[in-house]
Amino acid sequence: MSIDEKYLQTVMRTLAHDMGGALRAASGFSKLLAEQYGEQLDEKALQWLSLIRSEGDKAQQQLKMFSRYARLHGVDGLSAVCDLNDALQSAQNEPALRSMLSSCSWLTIKASSLPEVAGSAAMWQLYFTEILSNVASYASSGDPVTCSIYMKTMSDRQVLIIEDDGPGLSMDDVTKAMQPYRSLYSPEKKDSVITHAGMGLSLAKRVVDMHLGQFVVCARPDGFSGLRVEARLPL
Repeated sequence: MSIDEKYLQTVMRTLAHDMGGALRAASGFSKLLAEQYGEQLDEKALQWLSLIRSEGDKAQQQLKMFSRYARLHGVDGLSAVCDLNDALQSAQNEPALRSMLSSCSWLTIKASSLPEVAGSAAMWQLYFTEILSNVASYASSGDPVTCSIYMKTMSDRQVLIIEDDGPGLSMDDVTKAMQPYRSLYSPEKKDSVITHAGMGLSLAKRVVDMHLGQFVVCARPDGFSGLRVEARLPL
């Protein structure tokens, strides 16, 4: 790691820690005000306090992702052997993702048996967590969506594929989604809904880069609607 990368990593961790503390304090004090003085406040004041807490929670989550990305430098264990089946199962067992998937009854995940690869089990678990969270976030509520996970071996690489048959994204939106916290839909477009990408795809790309692979997000090659994410790994 270069001196500039170490400095950037330190700055990112420090910002996430210090700003996180301030946000926790603001959220905590707004909760105390509502609990202890709620009877003396009108409805509008209580709504403002509720807004402070909800926006503070969102910002803390963003800082958590920011800090997680900063720590994806100099990770050990990249030459170890990782069972992708175990990494996928561990990701699905994480409380946050498990809760998210359980609330999406219209989303079905179909995973083929996956091989062992060189790399960090913790990093591949993070990879599956971020990609599946992304699939669940953009699957249309109520419309059946199937997410398939499988490995395809090519002449010079093995490709871990995660694809769904949901509404998908335009390639312009895919480019934006690869950048942290970008708005995906323009407010100038009629009937458009403004959504904001987090850092999920950025984290996933970083994991693949660390394993000397290529991260690709594209439309499904079979012509069906949906999105396809590939981690192209060296054999």
